[in-house]
Amino acid sequence: APQVRVQALAALGYLEALTEDNLIEGLSDPHSEVKIAALRQTDGYLPKSDRLFQAMTALAHDSAETVRRQLAFSLGEWPEDRALPVLQTLTQTASEEIRLAVQSSLSPDAKLFQHLQAAQADAGAEAIDLGLKPSSPDRAAVIAKYATLSELKGKPEQGKVLFQTLCAICHSFRGEGQTLGPDLGMTSTKPVDWLLHAILDPNQIVESRYQAWNVTTTSGQSVVGIITTETVNNLLVKLPGGAEQTVLRDEVAKQEPLSVSLMPTGFESTLPPQGMADLIEYLRSKNP
Repeated sequence: APQVRVQALAALGYLEALTEDNLIEGLSDPHSEVKIAALRQTDGYLPKSDRLFQAMTALAHDSAETVRRQLAFSLGEWPEDRALPVLQTLTQTASEEIRLAVQSSLSPDAKLFQHLQAAQADAGAEAIDLGLKPSSPDRAAVIAKYATLSELKGKPEQGKVLFQTLCAICHSFRGEGQTLGPDLGMTSTKPVDWLLHAILDPNQIVESRYQAWNVTTTSGQSVVGIITTETVNNLLVKLPGGAEQTVLRDEVAKQEPLSVSLMPTGFESTLPPQGMADLIEYLRSKNP
């Protein structure tokens, strides 16, 4: 059954026992949920071989939009020159969801993004608008208060302290912190505005592999976190702070996806503009 194959991929990934053949078999599975699970497992897999890349890119024309969206997310882990043709294919018929997936994999000042825009223009297609759109009027008003952020000079040494205090409970960066949320080591190429939106409006884009779940047990306990492993017998849920909790399948009364990110809103209360500039300067700095 598809769910069993999804669970098998998750278990192999958790045990660090995945092989390239396992991934390619999953990518060629007839069921969308198995393809998506295999794509997510490719994100941290090494080596990134030609054979694996070809199996992934074959999904650019998959009939399921959810598969194509996950492909756009996963291509962010590959070298720019290789991913460009496939991202261009994905965006030619892109829905808003796929555009957001591309946005999360690229930054507007990255070479790949510029090439993609140029390629679309050469093809006579409308340039892709990956503008940052706040998720609510409230968040838009908060972000507007940081309009002068680009004029401030950030202090990375202060930013490091802020990362350790505010971010490390869920994010890792240069060997510090937890892995509940995305590794912030990929942020050095992101523009200031992109990072500002990501910090103040975390619900703007929630990548599917960081989907938060509320698992309610038969005893009434609520376990909220990211499901990292599913087997026939249990769920492994990673909680904020890095702890993990196992929930037996026969003790699950309800399993519901959350509509919001686990990352809370409200960092404006602890990060004034200068503090935000310090944190972003640290995250974008090249030197440890």
